[in-house]
Formats: sequence, structure tokens, C-alpha cells
Amino acid sequence: MAEKAEKVEKLAKHVVYCTPLYESVPVASFTSFIVALSSSFKLFEKFGFSSVRGTYLQIARRKIAEDVLERNKKEPVDFLLWVDSDSVFTVEDIAKLFLTQKKTKADLVSGFYVTKRPPIVPVCYKQTKDGFVTPSEVPFNAVFEVDAAGFGFLLMKFSALKKVTEKYGLNKAFQVVDPETGEDLGEDLVFCKLAKKEGLKIVVNSGIQIGHAGSTITPEQFFATQKKKN
Repeated sequence: MAEKAEKVEKLAKHVVYCTPLYESVPVASFTSFIVALSSSFKLFEKFGFSSVRGTYLQIARRKIAEDVLERNKKEPVDFLLWVDSDSVFTVEDIAKLFLTQKKTKADLVSGFYVTKRPPIVPVCYKQTKDGFVTPSEVPFNAVFEVDAAGFGFLLMKFSALKKVTEKYGLNKAFQVVDPETGEDLGEDLVFCKLAKKEGLKIVVNSGIQIGHAGSTITPEQFFATQKKKN
């Protein structure tokens, strides 16, 4: 009698990839998506893909969030995986996001990446009396808590999306301008600010190093530069 195949535990039950589109998808990024989506049946019990093309990123994110909220009415969604259309990543990077979330119990978990062009800074932030600032130094291959992170490669619990949008509404949750200060933060930082107000936890794993097509510097080069400075 043939032995039964060992059952592999999935990372999550139902995950939706969320990708706003602006222009064409670079080849390296397209390859990342194809490999990730073709491997997702091994990672998750169920997965979907939600994408909106639009000039205004905040509107695209808002429509994607609305779509995921509607999907949840038909079948419960556990996580949203926000991935920019120019991100370059691996299936292992996705798995690390989920393992980080499981270990930290964070509501939002981001991989580590830097701005595409100078000034080159990490796309994660601490909130100070002067507003959001990037950390002066990032620990290498470590998990650390932040007050905000970009949505370029970010895992979000569905419960976090629901909590913020039920409290503030979709329009306010995904708007560019901070309603308190009038500062142009971007829709991802505005969402994070509201999430923190609701007591949600945001972490970054700098061991998940994500590239962006067209970047002038990679995360590896950023850490090498940081090491030279020290």
C-alpha cells in the first residue's frame, strides 16, 4: 500500500495579492509575480489577485481595499499582500513575511527596501514631534517596530484593514494628505498613522530585502554603505 503524502501546513487560509498599476510592469517584476502566483497554491489554501490601474495611487489602493472588503463577504480573507508593480521579490520573501507575522503577531509586516533615487533612505518611519522621519541606522537582518512603512511589499491582516476603514472610512484611510497636519504623506503613511492610533502593530524585517526595478541602489548596497559609515 502506498504511503500517504505528508500534509504540508499552509501559511494562511485566504490571501489576496494587492497591486496598484500605474505604468507597464518591468520584466524583473513581472517574473517575480509569475513565479509567486504559480507557487501560491503551495503556500495558501486559497489566494486571489486584485489590481487597479490608475494615475492616482491612493484611488487605486482605495478601490483594491474596497474589492477585498467585498470578497470577504463571500469568503473570509485572512491577509492582504500589498506588492508594488515594480517590486522584485522571491517566493521565499513572501514566506518570510508570514513567518515574521506569526512570530511577532504584528498587524502589518513590511519587507525592507529603500527609495529608488537619491536621497536614498529606508521606506520605514518613526513618528516624532517633527513628523515622520526615517531611521538614522537600520539593524541588519532584524525585526523592529516602526510607526509607518511603505506598501511596496507589505503583509496586512484583514482585521487591520477592517478596523481602520470601519473607523475612518475608505476615503480617509487611503488619502495622500494627513488630515491633522495637512502634510503630503502618501496614502500608505496616512493609513499607518491611523492604524497606530487604533493600537495596531507595524514591524519591518530587514532580513527580507526587496528590490525595485529602476532603483539606483539595492538594499544590500545600502547596508554596505551604512557599514562603511560606521
